[in-house]
Amino acid sequence: MQPKPVRWVGSSKDDLSAFPQEVRRRVGGALWDAQLGLKAPFAKPLRGFGGQAYLNAGPRDGEPDPQ
Repeated sequence: MQPKPVRWVGSSKDDLSAFPQEVRRRVGGALWDAQLGLKAPFAKPLRGFGGQAYLNAGPRDGEPDPQ
């Protein structure tokens, strides 16, 4: 299966590079899944886009990790 390209918008790639390494790894894994047409287990639908976009969100401070 050929992965689809990632299309970075605005400063999103630079913004992601400013996050801690663990966050970058997790987002990178989710992006790879999306490139292959899969969905990361922790990805949540981003409302208002017809279900076609996903927001990959990890736990917030104090929340348990879903994995």
